[in-house]
Amino acid sequence: MSACTGVVDYYSEDGVLSGKMAAQTVNAAGEHGVYAYIKHFALNDQETNRCSFLLTYCDEQAIREIYLKPFEECVKNYDYSSKPLAVMSSFNFIGDIYSGANQHLLNNVLDSASCVLALRQASKNIMFTVANSGAYTAENEEGFFTPMNTLFVGIDAAVVIISAGIMAIVLIRWRKKNVKLNK
Repeated sequence: MSACTGVVDYYSEDGVLSGKMAAQTVNAAGEHGVYAYIKHFALNDQETNRCSFLLTYCDEQAIREIYLKPFEECVKNYDYSSKPLAVMSSFNFIGDIYSGANQHLLNNVLDSASCVLALRQASKNIMFTVANSGAYTAENEEGFFTPMNTLFVGIDAAVVIISAGIMAIVLIRWRKKNVKLNK
């Protein structure tokens, strides 16, 4: 399975048209076994420096009528029989709150019973897709561990050994210090 991105905020300046186009895109992709998700929720106004503390200011009416409309249309026109829909938040800040951590946006705007169920199912499907992507399979052509897994296990073992050594040194010094103080 692969992932398809329905980039809702770039189809058109018309929110209804963008939503209908995104719904058709993710519906068509879902019919072919693609796990679809829509992004960037919400107010993603620019790509340049979008991860560098981009602050977007807007009033609630414009947010609901312009910026959230494509996502609403996409979700309402999505055919849930093909595959569940997922939503990715944008990287910008809405006012001074990061949109990926905006409780009002994520909990209130996306908080209908059907949407909550759809998001739970989408989260489950994303985790299922990642877990079954081949990156987590126990056996492969090279044996049980890939070279990368062997490297990570080696790094983990080295960190554990170094940490245990540091803790032993600290404990020995602490005991010596306490013995001197008690004499």
